[in-house]
This record gives sequence, structure tokens and C-alpha cells, in this order.
Amino acid sequence: MGDAAASGLASFGVWWAWALVLGLFAAPVGAWLFPGAGDRGYLAGKALALIAVGFVPWWLASWHILSFSQSGPILAPLAVAGAGFWAWARGHRPDWRAVALGEALFLALFVVGTAIRAADPEIETLEKFMDFGFMNAAMRADAMPPEDMWMSGRPINYYYFGHAMAGMWALITQVPPDHAYNLAMGMLFALTGCLSFRLVADALAGGRMGRVAGGFAALLAVLGGNFHVVVYGLFRPWSGSETGRPDFFYPDSTRYIGYDPPTDDRAFTEFPSYGFAVGDMHGHVLALPVILLGLLLLMAMIARDPVTRIRMPHAALFGLLWGISYMTNSWDLAILGLVALLTAIVLWGRTGWSFRALDRIGAAALVILAGAALAAGPFQQSFEPFVQGVRLTETRTPGWQLLVVYGHVLLPCALLAVAPFFPSLRTRGLLFASVLAWAVLLMIVIAETVYVKDFYGPEFARANTMFKLSFRGQMFAVLAACVLMGALAQAKPRMGFIAAMILALPLAGVLTYPGWALEGRFTPDRIARYTLDGLGHMDRTAPADRALAAFLREAPYGPGEIMLEADGQSYSYDARLSAATGVPTILGWFNHEWFWRGDLELVRRRSEAVRTIYTGTDFAERCRLIGRFHVRYIVVGAKERERFPTLDTDDLLQFGPVLFETGTAQVIGTRAGGLCPQTH
Repeated sequence: MGDAAASGLASFGVWWAWALVLGLFAAPVGAWLFPGAGDRGYLAGKALALIAVGFVPWWLASWHILSFSQSGPILAPLAVAGAGFWAWARGHRPDWRAVALGEALFLALFVVGTAIRAADPEIETLEKFMDFGFMNAAMRADAMPPEDMWMSGRPINYYYFGHAMAGMWALITQVPPDHAYNLAMGMLFALTGCLSFRLVADALAGGRMGRVAGGFAALLAVLGGNFHVVVYGLFRPWSGSETGRPDFFYPDSTRYIGYDPPTDDRAFTEFPSYGFAVGDMHGHVLALPVILLGLLLLMAMIARDPVTRIRMPHAALFGLLWGISYMTNSWDLAILGLVALLTAIVLWGRTGWSFRALDRIGAAALVILAGAALAAGPFQQSFEPFVQGVRLTETRTPGWQLLVVYGHVLLPCALLAVAPFFPSLRTRGLLFASVLAWAVLLMIVIAETVYVKDFYGPEFARANTMFKLSFRGQMFAVLAACVLMGALAQAKPRMGFIAAMILALPLAGVLTYPGWALEGRFTPDRIARYTLDGLGHMDRTAPADRALAAFLREAPYGPGEIMLEADGQSYSYDARLSAATGVPTILGWFNHEWFWRGDLELVRRRSEAVRTIYTGTDFAERCRLIGRFHVRYIVVGAKERERFPTLDTDDLLQFGPVLFETGTAQVIGTRAGGLCPQTH
């Protein structure tokens, strides 16, 4: 075993040990919240603990009560342990056999999820630089929000909480940040599978069929594609695809509407398994455990008997998760709110539409709103929205293309949509599955009716709206379908079992997706080269960059001091050192900062400032800019020479000496932390 593989294995062991300890601490809390669950709430409590270790220090750091990076790693585990001891003292005991089985499931999925990353661990392409940069920026921060690594002196103006949460996991475990990125993705994979299993199994009141349906749901949630993989993958010779590729290419399932055939209305239809395959640690992936925990709480509310006895701790915790979902992935505020509204309607309907019951439901709603405001209040104070309103769509998706995307789940969702109208089908599990089915159908309609105007031009006007709604909708539909299949299979007449198998066939078909998405990642020779080294691409692209990143990460900085590197374009290797370290620079990815800030001139001025410092001829102006932005270190590497062909290293030495050198790359330290020499 090589050094890199051994290091990755050690990081995995430490990470899992911490996840185990935090889960055990939280087990009594899970038993308190979900006493009727098949595992007495262990997996839900574990997920809650892993969210809480990010949220508690984040919330306190947002009010400047403690340092996120310094005090957070100590306080967060203590907070989880304290909550666990409190629940234990109140008599809430976990089922230790269920704990062992739940942990075995988590570990198995964690191994698989981490292996997917270890086969392709490098943090490059797509928006991985952005995600890694946010995580690193949070790890360096005392107060929240962190300073934007790509716009020094300004806070991150994006939905960054999930990245801060991943950063806290890294700080607690003390594994290298690039290992932490890949392990966080592996843990998200595991939590998504575990909570999907738990939701479906509990909806079916446990039992053998509940566990079978839950296991099927877990596989579909983390590995399943959409129906596109069946139509254009399994039946590709007859599909009529216009992509021009003879073989199925797995991203095609996410870039289908408007792409095949090509039109001027392009949309994205991603789903969790694609996110795990490409390793993009974006907000919609980071929020998966938050959303699933929220669904478990809503299902627990439906399960109360009588209905009006809604547990206010459930409502309060749902409110906190609702607020956290907004800070992690803004669209989830609307999506989880929609599911909550449908749940409230079902609850009211179960009382016979009694107006007296509205008192309790209304009280729960107020508690939920208060919890959401408490959670998201600090985030909202510093966040400046960059959307431009809601518009009516001018185009629609052809119906046959919607069938291609949702064909595996449309029939189960249609059946569940009418289930509440039949008294014999009003079991708690089927009622909640109906809620999910209605949410899916409404999200499909919404995406075809309105869109949120953002940075994208006309060709991609509703791309982001479709993306965020379909990402959640496809997962909700799978969970609902698995509940329906389990309920049918449990029914006494054999026809129910046959019907369940018929519904399962198209769902089983989408499990062919990993065959393309993960092709070659589990071969013996690939396994022998597994590593969690997320910065290995630097060894190939620019060998000096790894050493530069290590120096800049550990170098001393005064208040407000930054480093300077070349700026550049989005989705590129530009701004690689600020992303790899979290140390701010004047400007990183041009288009991303324009999108986040909504101020093109600000971004242009910053880009020009970078160019002036590197290649300008006016010494006084360059001196002023170094002082204005508090530039402590100036990087001169391969990327800087490529970006600025006229760059003269000797010219830059007038601002200070070379403090670090590797190969042809240098780091120049400006005198007095960015103040120019007074002798000129």
C-alpha cells in the first residue's frame, strides 16, 4: 500500500470513529424524537448530530460569541454529548441491537460512497474549486459568514452553510482538507441511503417487507438514475438520440431537455447519484440529510393519534431544519415548505376538517416559523439575494420528454395522488407517500409554469428552476413509489404482490445508471490506486502549485491580509490556490463573483487591479493597490505567467523579497504586510 493510500485509509478510520462516537452520543435523542421507529431513531439521531456539530458553532460564531475555527471543534461534540445525556437522563434508551445494525448499514454505505470518491478523488472540474474554497474559507474563519476567498474583504454571498458544516467535520477530525472533502461526500452518500431506508421502512411499520422496500429505496436514492438511462441507455439502438455518441454518456440524463434534440430552452435534470458520481459538493447535495430528516419529522407528525397531538419538539426541530435547508440550498425553503403545507392539509383532513383542530396545527406552524427564523436569522442578516424575481415560462417541456425523465415513477405517483380519497388506503405510510407524490406532481407543474430569473440568459432561463425542483422531485418520487410497492406487497391478495413487482420493474431499470456513471471505478487495478488525495491534479497540471498551497496555508497573516494570485474564468483551473487554502485573494472566478454580487463594474475593477499589480508600470498605483487590498504575499507561478505574459518577477521584487521558492514558482512577501517601501 502506497503512502497516499495509507494516509487516506487512516483519514477514513478517524472520520468514521468520530461519526460513530457522535452517533452514539445522539442515540438517546433519536429515541426521544422517534420512539416508534424500527431502530428507535438511531440513524435519524446520528444524522441530526452530524448536522448539529456544524450548526451550533456556526450559529454562535454568527453572533460573534465564539470562534468557529478555534472553539467550534471543542464545543460541537460537547453539545451533542450534552443533548444525549439529557435525553438519557429522561429515560430515553436506544435499542442497542438496532444501533449495531444501523451502524453496520451506515458503515457499508460510507465505504461505498468513499470508494466512489477514492477512485476519482481529485478536486477539479465543474464547481469543485468553489465548493472546496468555501469549505476552506470556513475552516479559517472566526466569525460567520467567512471572508470570500475570491473577493477579499467581502463575506461569502452564497448559500454556504453546508460547506461550513463540512469544514467543521474536517476541523473535528483533523484530517487533511482534501481528504475531508472526499470523506464528506462519502458520508453524505451514507446518510442519504440510511435516511431513505429509514423513511420507507418506518412508513411501512417495519417488518420484513418494510426492510426490503427500504433497502430498495436506499439503493435508488444513492445509485439510481432517472428513466432516461432506460430509454437512451438500455434501449439506445431504438432511442433516436441526436447526441451523436454511439454509447450512452451518463451526464446525458441530466442534460437532456433542450439538448436532445437541441432547442433554445435548455434545462437540467440532475439527481443524487449523478452528484455523488461527479463529486460536486454543492448545496443541493449537502442538504440531502437535512431534507430527509425534515421528511421523517413530517411523517412523525402524520403518525400521531389523535392527530391534534402534534409534538411541539417535532415542530421546533423541523423549523430549525427548514431554516438550515435555506442556508444550504435556497430552493429547499420552498420545496420543504410545500411538503409541510401538504402535510398540514392531510393532518386537517384526518380530523374531518374540524376548525377546532386548526388551533393545534396553527400553533405548530408558528413554532416551525419561529424555529426557521432562529436558525436562518444570522445568515439572512448578511446575505444579499441575487435573484431577479419570478417570471412566467415562455416555453414548455414536451410531454414525451417529461415521460422520459419521470417515466419510472409517474404511475406510482398518480396512484398515490388519489390514495387519500379512499378510506382503506389512509394508513400513515401511504398518506405520507401521497404527500410526497403530490409534491412531485406540483413541482413538475411549477417548473412548466414559472421560473426564477437569475444570471442565466434566455437559452437557460428556466434551467436552474428545473434543476432544483427535479433534483428533489425525483428523490421524493422514488421514496413514495417504494412505500406504495411495499404496501402492495404486504397486502393479503397475491395480486398486490404482482402489482408491486410490475411497479418495481422500471425502478430496477434505473439502477443500471451506475454501470455507466461508475464504469471502471471498481476494477482491481483501480482499487489498488484508491486514494483520498484531492489535490493530485496539481502534481500533473503544475507541480509547484501543491508546494505553494502548503506554504500559503500555513504562512502567517495579519488582520485583513491576503495573498495575490491570477484571477480567471469560471469552471477553470484559475484561482486554484485561494480555493485550495481558503486564503482570500483580490478576485477569483470572474463570472461567479459577478453572479453573486450583481455588480459587473466591481468585478472588472478588481480584475484590473490584479493585472495592474502584476504588470503595471506606475509604481505608485501598484503600491496603492497593494496597500488598499492588504496584499501580504504575491504568487508568481505557471498560472500567473500564463495569464500575464509580460509579468517580470524581478520587477515585483521591488515590493519585497522572495519568501518561498519551488522550481520556477515563488511567493514574494510584501514589506510591512502590504505597505510599499518608503524609499521610492
